[in-house]
Amino acid sequence: MKFSIRKSFKDSWNLFFSKKMYGKYILTSLLVVVGIYLMSGLVMVSIIPAVTMGSTWFALPVAVGLIVLYFMVYVILVSVNLPIRAYRKGKVDLKKTFSEMWSSKLIFKAIGMLLLVAIAIGGVGFALLMLVSNINPILGGIIFGVWTAFVAIRWAFGFYILIEEKIGAIDALKKSHKLMKNNNGWKFLWFVILISVISILVQIVSSGFGLLSGMLAQALVIIFGIFVAPWFSLLSASPYIQITKK
Repeated sequence: MKFSIRKSFKDSWNLFFSKKMYGKYILTSLLVVVGIYLMSGLVMVSIIPAVTMGSTWFALPVAVGLIVLYFMVYVILVSVNLPIRAYRKGKVDLKKTFSEMWSSKLIFKAIGMLLLVAIAIGGVGFALLMLVSNINPILGGIIFGVWTAFVAIRWAFGFYILIEEKIGAIDALKKSHKLMKNNNGWKFLWFVILISVISILVQIVSSGFGLLSGMLAQALVIIFGIFVAPWFSLLSASPYIQITKK
């Protein structure tokens, strides 16, 4: 199946502001954001002793980093599961949204997927960059950018498929690649560009108001974080929901 960009905006907007969705969706989104900030804080706490107390403490940030990675991936899975449940169920169950993702098997699959993406972009992409840059640095940068965009677009549905179909990371990425065929990949690229432009415009407007009043700028940041960002997660998931709708 194919998806409609216009329908993505319409469906996500209507769903987000429905009575069954609005409050719980925002609350769950806030909990996810808090979780990310807490884990980021743990990273900083582990780094400080390593820097101030010498090489004896270098093992600490490594150990804490691995633990943080585990929980960070768990939070990412929760953030992806949230819009899936919202679309499929038409409501948000806060407890199930979190509990369904608390699976070591699923988390390690997700970590494996992140490693595959890192290898594809960082490894293969960097190799292409170095190879072509010896001939033409500008062309090398262009090819690296095109390759990165290609991988990011083709594998964009990986986490959604991993969660819904409970298959392996490689199989999930293969299916994502397959779903992006038949012009869906190009349309999704324009979809991402459109969302990026909207996000940039919102930030520009927020910065403009910030020049007039610091408190107003802070208020706009809070409004964006509480109301706009959660809607963006529904908007981003809509293409996948449309394409896989039975």
